[in-house]
Amino acid sequence: MCPIVTTAEAMLGEVQAETLQQLLVTVQTETCSPCKTQLTGLDAVLTSQGANMKPQEVPVRRGDVLEIQGSTATGKTSLLYHLLITCILPSEYQSANIGGWNKAAICFDTDGTFDIERFHRLLMLRLSRLIKNGGEPPETTLEALFPAIDELASLCLERLHVFRPASSFQMAATLLDLPRYHCARPSLQALEIGLVTVDSLSAFYWADRFTVEHSCSAGERSGGTGRVNPLRHVLSALQELRASRGPVIVLTNWGLNPLKKSVVSGEEEETSPFFKQHLQSFPSPFHNSSSDPADTPLRGASNASPHSVHRASSPLPGHPDTLMRDLVDVTSGSLPLTHHITLRMAPMDPLPSSATGKVNAGDASRSSPVQKCQYEGIVRTPVNASVGRFNFVITEQDVRDDLMLV
Repeated sequence: MCPIVTTAEAMLGEVQAETLQQLLVTVQTETCSPCKTQLTGLDAVLTSQGANMKPQEVPVRRGDVLEIQGSTATGKTSLLYHLLITCILPSEYQSANIGGWNKAAICFDTDGTFDIERFHRLLMLRLSRLIKNGGEPPETTLEALFPAIDELASLCLERLHVFRPASSFQMAATLLDLPRYHCARPSLQALEIGLVTVDSLSAFYWADRFTVEHSCSAGERSGGTGRVNPLRHVLSALQELRASRGPVIVLTNWGLNPLKKSVVSGEEEETSPFFKQHLQSFPSPFHNSSSDPADTPLRGASNASPHSVHRASSPLPGHPDTLMRDLVDVTSGSLPLTHHITLRMAPMDPLPSSATGKVNAGDASRSSPVQKCQYEGIVRTPVNASVGRFNFVITEQDVRDDLMLV
């Protein structure tokens, strides 16, 4: 037998490497200030489930990936608006504590439904409330504060950049180009990209499914595999951006296929609040799901409380405990999921068998959740079987905690 000769090149090939940009993201991760969602219930759940966060327990860390899933009209986009506003708001204004991240935000409006008028209205109303309650004299009216609030809102809107890709391939290409876009835009150069959102990741589901099936048929006729999953390119591009810039990533997702039954917090529910993952190649840590290993992802340039809570976090790229695994993730194009949030209407107690229609019509406790747009969020973390819950209310003026349900 010939002896195995280990060359210097082979030894170097076994050493994991990262770019200087990724190293800087790692350093910033360990020194960054806490980011809060400004929803007390959600922050309590995320913080309580932060057993693996080393320097301190914080609700949201750089590089966290959150999936928000739910059926139609369960508040996914409204919650996304709230997070976008939190990101672009300043941390303080004069004597008022605003609580924003003071960072830039990127929104991929794949559904084509981003309502800038509603977003601006929510931004103005939130600024008005925070500044009015933040130390202004009681006699100061909102009319007197309007010019300052309007100017501050305009500065905040300059930090929001909305893209409307027409396909998964366009979205992947735009994501890969974001670092160059970040450096080329004067309004972005001095800001960190704190949040990247996609609303919704399912927008191109049917088109992508047709592409996969068509390519499979073409591959069979030509004798090859021919398997291409456009979503895989998007996930790979998101992971590259996560490794090079470290933004928080929030993805909304349709709830198409509900699970029949599940166990939540030790109690079996007749109807599960959760959904099966219908997106192929997307992380599905809570149940078995087939992936598409034959896909080859696109590659960018080489330099490119009262709440029920339990959690363990999916760490950030460069975290000391999982640096090696995250480097592998960057290479493979996989996107680790930190938290999964399922949204639904706030549940109501079942009617007693003796209840009458007249009594039911006047039951304020049952009509309130519908009239007030009360919603419940159920938070799961891949490495922890426990579940956390939070409640919130969507109004014309804001997305806020629902103190009545706490």
